[in-house]
Formats: sequence, C-alpha cells, structure tokens
Amino acid sequence: MYALLVFLLLVHPILYAAQGLASPRTREEIKPVLVRLQENRRPEDRVYVYAGAKAALDYYALRSGLVLSEFQIGTWAGDSEGARRDLETLRGGGRTWILFSHSVRPDGTDDEEEFLPLLDGAGRRLEEFRAPGAAVYLYDMDKRPPGGARP
Repeated sequence: MYALLVFLLLVHPILYAAQGLASPRTREEIKPVLVRLQENRRPEDRVYVYAGAKAALDYYALRSGLVLSEFQIGTWAGDSEGARRDLETLRGGGRTWILFSHSVRPDGTDDEEEFLPLLDGAGRRLEEFRAPGAAVYLYDMDKRPPGGARP
C-alpha cells in the first residue's frame, strides 16, 4: 500500500523530468533579436510583443534604450481565442514587428507556432530573424496574401 502511494506521488515529477531530458529547454537569446529589431525598425513601424516575452523585454529595455511605451504588449498566452483577439488589434496596422520569446508552455505547446499561421493569413510576412528561444517577424498587416496563404 505504501509503495503504491510513493509511486503515485513520484510519477508526475519523474515524467516531468523525463520530458525535460527528452527535449531540454535551451536558453532564450532575445538580445540578438532585439538588436535586429532596433537596426531595422522604421519610425512608423509598430511592435507587438508576445505576453511571455514581456519580462525579458523589460530587462533588456533598461539596458538598451528601448522605449516600452512604443510597444504593444500582447494579452494572450496559451488560448487560441486570446490569439485571435490580439490579432484583431494588429489588422490594418501597416509594418508590424512581432516579437516572441518564452513561448513554449510546460506541456510543450509552442504559442509562436500557433500564432504564425494566423499572422500569415492576416498579413504578408516580409522578414524573420530567429535566435535560440526567441524570434522577431516583420509583417505588412495591410496586405493580406492571396487566399490567406503565405507568399
């Protein structure tokens, strides 16, 4: 009886640890992504920040001169309906940078992978830059690709 209880108490931590070994979490290199954004951003460009990236953005903004009030911080993290709500705020916004970091949830679901098809259907992807655990995409949110597909 005690062996069963101990087994039940340990099964979840063991499975969680095994998942971490199978697909280890890497560092999230948002700094080179922010440098790319700063180098290529035009004054009229908008910047949308995935909610999970806010803490890292706050940290580096203090050190790199970014003005946080110029960025639109997303409100969703983990639900498809929230992603659609945030997407609606981006439609018709011209050149828009989309910044992702810390987008993988504990269950392994990647919110970046969920959001990109929605963005590709709503605008035209112009550029992307990736680093381990972080990425920035430039979209023209005024130009919807034919059939909603990526060009």
